[in-house]
Amino acid sequence: MADSSEPKHVLVVGAGITGLTVAHELVERGYVVTVVEKTPWNKLGQPPLKTAGGGSVVYPPGPTCNVGGMARTQWGYLLQEQRSGTRPVGPRTLTSNNLEVTPIKFNFDQDDVASFASESDAQDSIKKVEQYLAANPGLSIAAFAVTGKRGESMLACVKKALSKSFAGRVVPNEVRPPVTSDSEVFFSVPLAFVPGEHGFRFFPAFYRHLFDTMQRTPIPRATRGLAEFGATVYDNLVSSKTLRIGLPEGHSFDVNRNPRSLKELRTLFKNVLSALGWTARDIGRLELKMFKFMTSSKERRELEYEHVSWSEFIEQARYSEQAQHDLEWSPQTLGALRGSASDCRTQGDISVQLMLEQLSDGPRFDSLLNGPTSVAWFQHWRTILEDWGVRFVLAELTGFERAKDGTAKIFPVFGKVEADTVSAQSQTTGEDLGKLAEGKDAFVLALDLPSIRRLSDRFLDEAKPLGVRAEDFEKVVAFVGKKDTWQDELKEAAPDLPLQHLSGVQYFFGTDKGVRLAEGHAIYMRAPWGLTSITQSLFWNREIPTTGIISVDVATWNRKYGEKQAWDCNPDELADGIWKQIEESSKKNGPLLPFPSGYHIDEHLIFENGNGPIEENKAPFLVNRTGEFTKRPGRLHPKGYETWVNNWVLAGTYMKTHTRITTMEAANESGRHAVNGLLEKLPFRGERCQIFDPEEHEFDDLATLQRLDAKLLERGKPHFIDILGWDTLPDELLPTSILNAIGDD
Repeated sequence: MADSSEPKHVLVVGAGITGLTVAHELVERGYVVTVVEKTPWNKLGQPPLKTAGGGSVVYPPGPTCNVGGMARTQWGYLLQEQRSGTRPVGPRTLTSNNLEVTPIKFNFDQDDVASFASESDAQDSIKKVEQYLAANPGLSIAAFAVTGKRGESMLACVKKALSKSFAGRVVPNEVRPPVTSDSEVFFSVPLAFVPGEHGFRFFPAFYRHLFDTMQRTPIPRATRGLAEFGATVYDNLVSSKTLRIGLPEGHSFDVNRNPRSLKELRTLFKNVLSALGWTARDIGRLELKMFKFMTSSKERRELEYEHVSWSEFIEQARYSEQAQHDLEWSPQTLGALRGSASDCRTQGDISVQLMLEQLSDGPRFDSLLNGPTSVAWFQHWRTILEDWGVRFVLAELTGFERAKDGTAKIFPVFGKVEADTVSAQSQTTGEDLGKLAEGKDAFVLALDLPSIRRLSDRFLDEAKPLGVRAEDFEKVVAFVGKKDTWQDELKEAAPDLPLQHLSGVQYFFGTDKGVRLAEGHAIYMRAPWGLTSITQSLFWNREIPTTGIISVDVATWNRKYGEKQAWDCNPDELADGIWKQIEESSKKNGPLLPFPSGYHIDEHLIFENGNGPIEENKAPFLVNRTGEFTKRPGRLHPKGYETWVNNWVLAGTYMKTHTRITTMEAANESGRHAVNGLLEKLPFRGERCQIFDPEEHEFDDLATLQRLDAKLLERGKPHFIDILGWDTLPDELLPTSILNAIGDD
């Protein structure tokens, strides 16, 4: 418990996984928490998804913030006639409802169509509605009136004001905007909501921090038996069965991952690489390098392996041409960074954890959620946090200011967030944003790297006159570089930055018949755009508007497929190019896939004029380039991250974490380090947040060899494989003369 009769109050900026983790850990320890997020809940209101039990998901009315950050569900929609389309057609997003008319406002006491028609604003809106209907003879429009005592009569007035030929094409819409008043009617096009996303959610077995939090996130009782079947959101995870590897020649094969020993794992490893066309020498060399990494001590990894690339460590130039290609580009598919640019320690750590997962006999092997992320996870997380007393506020952090009383303190400055479909007045939350920082004892900035980079200069401008330390903010600036430089770099297909591009596209089908790429994840080896996918609808236990969904991640944006690299495509070209590469990798295995009815592209990708090539990515992916991990802000210490000035602390995937790679796991871990830092300052008597280091959870059978390597390092000696000269074994055991005789297979 906190060492005070009055509970300390912490303000968290950012409601992504990091911010929600901070709130969760603090409120469980008795602290008062307010979370501020700039993303509105939804500009048209969330869709009322039907659940497996026939119930509906209820969303809060009125202006409030969204939660989940980059991982949240991006609700889009398809026009009704797109469900049986003959080519992929992109759904409109909820930020634009296709029919751009102002709300029709009513200022009369009687249900009098004459006085309604005399309103100039109403006349203008009615005219736009009629023009739209005339230009789209095959469509109706949906009108949803704000609920209230006059809701139905207002809608009736609208229909009466329309020409007779159009009035019959105005139908009620079940999806309503936030309740704001009883004097407005909104229009949209009849639509089918679809769950898009930044990229598919993947939960490997080494996500120990995240699983721990999910097991401590109860599902509210009101939804049990309707949308859910377990007591916590952890029970909404479903294990996948296989991994499919697709090749551009049209061949693909499934990897049934159930080895029971290191020997069986090695056999599986060799069979997969042989199927990819690797030589026996290639396989032997990589096995030896992996064995060397797995038997290397944590100290050697920190001292040496962080400062060499993965390609250097495995001696990539000594492999066959095919193996060299796979070793260079496979890391890009999984982590947005090529083998020659990523540091050895990060690639090696993740490889070991993924290998260890193959031996797992637990229930959570390579898991996925059983529904859209916001429905199966974030909705429940937010609800339970609110039940525990956490407040969520819709506002945007715009800057900082020094304390007016002259003390060495800095406070946040917030601005109001406006949504597109309702008036500014109706967006007012009743929150005095000028007083939001009052009475707060600590501040956590749980933001993404581009956001915190933009804000760090402003924070340092306020800190400098006070003569106070703010080293983590300075490290953010040094890590990313000058603002005018990195913002321009991010407009390139392959930025020379620790920020790269990794985004997703979802394909929707009017049927689930034949919509099946694999019983788990699929990796399209050698696809120019670095593709991976999951057939999400196979794992979902709830009804959704379109029954078949395939989600694809794109990791390589600067390689050409046909005449274009992915970054230069417009939305249709991007969706078509991805789908063709998937078809090419699947055409010789089973029946042809049905053609998608529509697609959704990550909303963070901004296209020039909406239908031109990509001009910006608002959610770039942080990668670990060789030698750069030590430059990150934050410290890995039992006392957590350091706090600055009047208890400011940073948190996010750009901070140092044991996870090291940008993932939901790193976001959760970073939030725990931030909380542990605050618990030292506020202070707190009780348990700190639990921290899991993947390097402390590896193959037990190799622990003795890791201790041997640590002793060798203490004496300034190389790894025992180097001492024994085993690096030459693949060449000595398989000399060229023998390989030529047996065909090197």
